[in-house]
Amino acid sequence: MERDNCGLVLVDVDKEANDMLVQMVTDYDPKLGQYVCERIYDVVLPNTIRLVQFFRDKKLPIIFVQWDWHKYQYPPLEPRKDEPVVQKTTTGAFASTNL
Repeated sequence: MERDNCGLVLVDVDKEANDMLVQMVTDYDPKLGQYVCERIYDVVLPNTIRLVQFFRDKKLPIIFVQWDWHKYQYPPLEPRKDEPVVQKTTTGAFASTNL
């Protein structure tokens, strides 16, 4: 696949949702919760920010999919004015949108 034919779809990249997941797992198993927290904030989030920056630098399309209440609390991951935001109404991003 050629890079020029790629697009990035980000679904529910949200600090509040990540924090809720960490808390839920921590309540179940504190050690596992610590692992999930470190994985999200030390690995997944920095890599996601780098990926978004790569797509922006290469002027490749990025589509943001979110709940209507969803807000991107990570400034590097906030949609820019020229980047589409698709609102979903169910947990499935492809079931309740026109993607």
